[in-house]
Amino acid sequence: MTKNTKYIKSLFVAFCGFACLPASAQDRPCCKAGADSLTVDSVCCGKDSVSCAAEITDSLSWLIAQADSGNADAMGQLARRYEIGDGVEPDSLKAVQLYVEAIKHGNAGVIPMHDKLAREQHSVFSALFLHDIYTYGKGVRRNFANAAEYLKIAAEAGHAESMFSYALGLYNNKKYDEAAPWFKKAAESGNVSAAYLYGHQVYQGMGVAQDKTEGIKYIEEAAKKDHNVANYEMGRIILGGELSGRDATEAVAFLEKAAPAYRQAAWLLGICCKDGRGTSVDYDRAVHWMVVSFDDGKATREKIQKMLADDGDGPFTQYLRGLYRLNIDRRPEEAQAWFEQVAKAGIADGEVMAALCMVDTLNAMPDGKKAVKALQKNAAEKVQARYFLYRCYDNGWGVKADKSQAMEWLTQAVESGYGPALCEMADKYMEGDDVGQDYTKAAEL
Repeated sequence: MTKNTKYIKSLFVAFCGFACLPASAQDRPCCKAGADSLTVDSVCCGKDSVSCAAEITDSLSWLIAQADSGNADAMGQLARRYEIGDGVEPDSLKAVQLYVEAIKHGNAGVIPMHDKLAREQHSVFSALFLHDIYTYGKGVRRNFANAAEYLKIAAEAGHAESMFSYALGLYNNKKYDEAAPWFKKAAESGNVSAAYLYGHQVYQGMGVAQDKTEGIKYIEEAAKKDHNVANYEMGRIILGGELSGRDATEAVAFLEKAAPAYRQAAWLLGICCKDGRGTSVDYDRAVHWMVVSFDDGKATREKIQKMLADDGDGPFTQYLRGLYRLNIDRRPEEAQAWFEQVAKAGIADGEVMAALCMVDTLNAMPDGKKAVKALQKNAAEKVQARYFLYRCYDNGWGVKADKSQAMEWLTQAVESGYGPALCEMADKYMEGDDVGQDYTKAAEL
């Protein structure tokens, strides 16, 4: 018997649940299938048992039929084929699904086989498969200790994502000294989150000797690859003056990358816009980013209270009062008075918002011409002034209505990425209002 024939026969015995014993083709009894298997009497009778077994085992259609009929061992063999691409296109997901079903149907050989492959051959697939079933209880009882053990095996085999996941588990359990080397290995294998967390540990001295320069190197590496928290940390570190030769403009650039998805970055960017650090003073942007950062928690309330306390009765507090009077109380004349106080402090946002109050329909003493003049004065610097000029020309507030001029101002605001302008233009494309109807362009905006 050749080595290959022995191997095929062993697979047949292990996974299919039955095999023909050697006998002459003339006098042996027909092979009998298990109760839950397809009968092979018509296939095996009158044939040499070993060649019969090999022929059937190599038949993918037979194997699929066996698995579909609920044969647990056939499921296991079919899963292995999908795992290694034996006669089929490799499909790890399909393999996992079949292995789990095989376990659920009573195949006791799947777990020991993968345990052996993971430990002796350092199979990442086997290690992660066992980690997955023990983590989520797929066909077995959940066992987090077992799951962690197999995750470590995958990490030791050089799988970068497993290195990171294993390190993260250690980190979350405050085993910082054990987590750090795994984060470093994962970072060196290209895992961006690992680079940030290793840098964070080194920067803070968590479980390792503190080295701020080395820590910042890893944090910045992650930031350059668009890791949100790393971008926030770089902005915070630069604003804190810890890096000589790096100014607030660079800090703002880091924060702008993180702010849409990370609340702390949004808040800090809002403060920069309020104070003019690394960017021009811009109360409209400041309020926008602060609102993005808000949640309903205690920390948000405390941040707002501290900011207002620090500002006292300064121009930003006056600006917020004006917004409240205009948008909540709907008292444009009172709002205008607050915004004019802001304008006297040299803040252009105050003049722009005062102009908006002048054309508000609830204002008892509107002054459209003065409003348009103020908006035109600030249009080069303030995108919201360009958007409000669109509204004035579109509605005939303080000027003769001019749809062409209105669209020019709206387009300029859109090109500057101003949110309300983007929404307005999208609506126009949806409705075909002043532009050709174009659903694609509407969706892109």
